[in-house]
Amino acid sequence: NTGREKVLVRLKGVDDEKALYNLSGRQVTVTGEVSIPSKRTNPGCFDYQLYLKGQGIYTIMDVSRFRITAGKVVRPITHLMCSLKGQFYDLVRPFMSDTDFSIMAGLLFGDKAYMDDDLYEQFQTNGIAHVLAVSGLHVGLMYSIILKLFNGRQNYFTTTATILCLYCYAAMSGFSVSVLRASIMIILNLLAFH
Repeated sequence: NTGREKVLVRLKGVDDEKALYNLSGRQVTVTGEVSIPSKRTNPGCFDYQLYLKGQGIYTIMDVSRFRITAGKVVRPITHLMCSLKGQFYDLVRPFMSDTDFSIMAGLLFGDKAYMDDDLYEQFQTNGIAHVLAVSGLHVGLMYSIILKLFNGRQNYFTTTATILCLYCYAAMSGFSVSVLRASIMIILNLLAFH
Protein backbone atom coordinates (compact mmCIF):
# COMPACT_ATOMS: atom_id res chain seq x y z
CA ASN A 1 0.00 0.00 0.00
CA THR A 2 1.55 3.30 -1.08
CA GLY A 3 -0.56 5.34 1.32
CA ARG A 4 -2.87 6.55 -1.43
CA GLU A 5 -3.71 3.41 -3.34
CA LYS A 6 -3.09 -0.31 -3.29
CA VAL A 7 -0.58 -1.92 -5.63
CA LEU A 8 -0.92 -5.56 -6.69
CA VAL A 9 2.52 -7.16 -6.34
CA ARG A 10 3.13 -10.24 -8.50
CA LEU A 11 6.13 -12.31 -7.47
CA LYS A 12 8.15 -13.89 -10.27
CA GLY A 13 10.45 -16.86 -9.84
CA VAL A 14 9.60 -17.60 -6.20
CA ASP A 15 9.56 -21.38 -5.96
CA ASP A 16 10.14 -21.72 -2.23
CA GLU A 17 6.71 -21.88 -0.59
CA LYS A 18 8.22 -21.61 2.91
CA ALA A 19 9.62 -18.21 1.97
CA LEU A 20 6.18 -17.03 0.85
CA TYR A 21 4.49 -18.16 4.06
CA ASN A 22 7.28 -16.49 6.02
CA LEU A 23 6.47 -13.15 4.32
CA SER A 24 2.87 -13.06 5.57
CA GLY A 25 2.38 -10.59 8.39
CA ARG A 26 5.79 -8.98 7.82
CA GLN A 27 6.66 -5.53 6.63
CA VAL A 28 8.09 -6.18 3.17
CA THR A 29 10.07 -3.88 0.89
CA VAL A 30 9.95 -4.67 -2.82
CA THR A 31 11.53 -3.11 -5.89
CA GLY A 32 10.06 -3.61 -9.33
CA GLU A 33 8.47 -2.12 -12.39
CA VAL A 34 5.04 -0.53 -11.91
CA SER A 35 2.48 -0.79 -14.71
CA ILE A 36 -1.21 -0.20 -15.30
CA PRO A 37 -3.27 -3.39 -15.70
CA SER A 38 -4.44 -4.15 -19.23
CA LYS A 39 -7.98 -3.30 -20.27
CA ARG A 40 -10.45 -5.66 -21.86
CA THR A 41 -9.43 -6.32 -25.48
CA ASN A 42 -12.65 -7.94 -26.72
CA PRO A 43 -16.17 -6.65 -25.99
CA GLY A 44 -18.01 -8.78 -23.45
CA CYS A 45 -14.82 -10.44 -22.11
CA PHE A 46 -13.40 -10.21 -18.61
CA ASP A 47 -12.06 -6.72 -17.79
CA TYR A 48 -9.09 -7.27 -15.46
CA GLN A 49 -8.48 -3.54 -15.01
CA LEU A 50 -12.09 -2.94 -13.92
CA TYR A 51 -11.96 -5.96 -11.60
CA LEU A 52 -8.84 -4.61 -9.84
CA LYS A 53 -10.29 -1.10 -9.75
CA GLY A 54 -13.28 -2.49 -7.83
CA GLN A 55 -10.82 -3.65 -5.18
CA GLY A 56 -9.05 -0.28 -5.05
CA ILE A 57 -6.02 -1.50 -7.04
CA TYR A 58 -4.91 0.75 -9.90
CA THR A 59 -1.35 -0.42 -10.56
CA ILE A 60 0.59 -3.71 -10.75
CA MET A 61 4.21 -4.31 -9.81
CA ASP A 62 6.15 -7.33 -11.08
CA VAL A 63 8.86 -8.26 -8.58
CA SER A 64 11.60 -10.84 -8.91
CA ARG A 65 12.60 -12.88 -5.88
CA PHE A 66 15.90 -11.03 -5.66
CA ARG A 67 14.15 -7.71 -5.01
CA ILE A 68 12.25 -8.67 -1.86
CA THR A 69 13.43 -7.61 1.59
CA ALA A 70 11.50 -8.99 4.56
CA GLY A 71 11.39 -6.77 7.62
CA LYS A 72 9.95 -7.17 11.08
CA VAL A 73 6.70 -8.95 11.85
CA VAL A 74 3.94 -6.33 12.13
CA ARG A 75 0.97 -8.72 12.29
CA PRO A 76 2.06 -11.58 14.54
CA ILE A 77 -1.22 -13.52 14.41
CA THR A 78 -1.32 -13.48 10.61
CA HIS A 79 2.34 -14.49 10.52
CA LEU A 80 1.74 -17.34 12.97
CA MET A 81 -1.34 -18.64 11.12
CA CYS A 82 0.41 -18.61 7.72
CA SER A 83 3.46 -20.31 9.22
CA LEU A 84 1.23 -23.03 10.72
CA LYS A 85 -0.52 -23.48 7.38
CA GLY A 86 2.87 -23.84 5.67
CA GLN A 87 3.97 -26.40 8.26
CA PHE A 88 0.73 -28.33 7.78
CA TYR A 89 1.34 -28.39 4.01
CA ASP A 90 4.92 -29.60 4.58
CA LEU A 91 3.62 -32.34 6.89
CA VAL A 92 0.98 -33.80 4.55
CA ARG A 93 2.63 -33.23 1.17
CA PRO A 94 4.97 -36.29 1.27
CA PHE A 95 1.97 -38.59 1.75
CA MET A 96 -0.01 -37.33 -1.26
CA SER A 97 0.40 -37.06 -4.99
CA ASP A 98 0.63 -33.54 -6.43
CA THR A 99 -2.94 -33.76 -7.73
CA ASP A 100 -4.33 -34.99 -4.40
CA PHE A 101 -2.39 -32.33 -2.52
CA SER A 102 -3.69 -29.53 -4.76
CA ILE A 103 -7.29 -30.74 -4.31
CA MET A 104 -6.82 -30.98 -0.53
CA ALA A 105 -5.40 -27.43 -0.37
CA GLY A 106 -8.31 -26.16 -2.46
CA LEU A 107 -10.97 -27.94 -0.42
CA LEU A 108 -9.59 -27.05 3.01
CA PHE A 109 -8.39 -23.49 2.56
CA GLY A 110 -9.55 -22.41 -0.91
CA ASP A 111 -5.91 -22.35 -2.00
CA LYS A 112 -5.91 -22.88 -5.77
CA ALA A 113 -2.27 -21.89 -6.27
CA TYR A 114 -1.12 -25.53 -6.28
CA MET A 115 -3.73 -26.67 -8.80
CA ASP A 116 -2.77 -26.88 -12.46
CA ASP A 117 -5.02 -25.24 -15.04
CA ASP A 118 -6.25 -28.53 -16.54
CA LEU A 119 -7.51 -29.83 -13.20
CA TYR A 120 -9.22 -26.54 -12.38
CA GLU A 121 -10.90 -26.58 -15.80
CA GLN A 122 -12.22 -30.08 -15.02
CA PHE A 123 -13.77 -28.72 -11.82
CA GLN A 124 -15.35 -25.87 -13.83
CA THR A 125 -16.60 -28.18 -16.59
CA ASN A 126 -18.27 -30.46 -14.05
CA GLY A 127 -19.85 -27.46 -12.32
CA ILE A 128 -18.18 -28.11 -8.96
CA ALA A 129 -15.55 -25.35 -8.92
CA HIS A 130 -17.51 -23.67 -6.10
CA VAL A 131 -16.26 -26.33 -3.63
CA LEU A 132 -12.78 -24.83 -4.05
CA ALA A 133 -13.98 -21.49 -2.70
CA VAL A 134 -14.03 -21.52 1.09
CA SER A 135 -17.54 -20.68 2.25
CA GLY A 136 -20.00 -21.04 5.08
CA LEU A 137 -20.24 -24.76 4.33
CA HIS A 138 -16.58 -25.20 5.26
CA VAL A 139 -17.07 -23.23 8.47
CA GLY A 140 -20.16 -25.28 9.31
CA LEU A 141 -18.20 -28.52 8.82
CA MET A 142 -15.41 -27.16 11.00
CA TYR A 143 -17.94 -26.22 13.68
CA SER A 144 -19.57 -29.67 13.58
CA ILE A 145 -16.15 -31.32 14.01
CA ILE A 146 -15.42 -29.08 17.00
CA LEU A 147 -18.85 -29.90 18.52
CA LYS A 148 -18.14 -33.62 18.04
CA LEU A 149 -14.76 -33.25 19.79
CA PHE A 150 -16.44 -31.62 22.78
CA ASN A 151 -19.36 -34.13 22.74
CA GLY A 152 -21.82 -31.28 22.21
CA ARG A 153 -21.06 -29.70 25.59
CA GLN A 154 -21.49 -25.95 25.76
CA ASN A 155 -19.74 -24.08 28.52
CA TYR A 156 -17.36 -21.13 28.68
CA PHE A 157 -14.30 -23.27 27.94
CA THR A 158 -15.78 -24.96 24.87
CA THR A 159 -17.18 -21.63 23.61
CA THR A 160 -13.77 -19.97 23.95
CA ALA A 161 -12.03 -22.91 22.26
CA THR A 162 -14.58 -22.91 19.43
CA ILE A 163 -14.19 -19.16 18.84
CA LEU A 164 -10.41 -19.55 18.83
CA CYS A 165 -10.57 -22.45 16.34
CA LEU A 166 -12.93 -20.51 14.06
CA TYR A 167 -10.65 -17.48 14.16
CA CYS A 168 -7.62 -19.61 13.29
CA TYR A 169 -9.48 -21.22 10.37
CA ALA A 170 -10.63 -17.82 9.11
CA ALA A 171 -7.04 -16.55 9.27
CA MET A 172 -5.69 -19.60 7.41
CA SER A 173 -8.31 -19.21 4.70
CA GLY A 174 -7.40 -15.55 4.17
CA PHE A 175 -10.34 -13.95 6.02
CA SER A 176 -12.66 -14.32 3.04
CA VAL A 177 -16.01 -12.57 3.41
CA SER A 178 -18.06 -15.79 3.38
CA VAL A 179 -15.89 -17.35 6.11
CA LEU A 180 -16.10 -14.23 8.28
CA ARG A 181 -19.88 -14.05 7.86
CA ALA A 182 -20.40 -17.71 8.80
CA SER A 183 -17.93 -17.47 11.71
CA ILE A 184 -19.64 -14.37 13.10
CA MET A 185 -23.04 -16.08 12.90
CA ILE A 186 -21.74 -19.12 14.80
CA ILE A 187 -20.04 -16.91 17.40
CA LEU A 188 -23.25 -14.91 17.90
CA ASN A 189 -25.14 -18.19 18.33
CA LEU A 190 -22.63 -19.37 20.96
CA LEU A 191 -22.75 -16.08 22.82
CA ALA A 192 -26.56 -16.05 22.73
CA PHE A 193 -26.55 -19.45 24.44
CA HIS A 194 -24.62 -17.96 27.38
